[in-house]
Amino acid sequence: MIWGIVRWIIRLDPTWAAGAVLLAALPPATSCFVIATEYDILVAETSGAIWMSTVLSTVTVVTVLFFMGVPP
Repeated sequence: MIWGIVRWIIRLDPTWAAGAVLLAALPPATSCFVIATEYDILVAETSGAIWMSTVLSTVTVVTVLFFMGVPP
């Protein structure tokens, strides 16, 4: 989705577009965990979701880098 936006709507320079796509492929920030801890609500579930998204992001980041033509 981000690739389509930076490619056809915003029309960013290819270097900036690649950066935007790569950042979009990364896992979410841990601010969710900080907020859950602060309010003591769903801390374990938030921790698990962050862990799972980090594990899954290894696949998405490698895939995105492959399609962007970044050498291994």
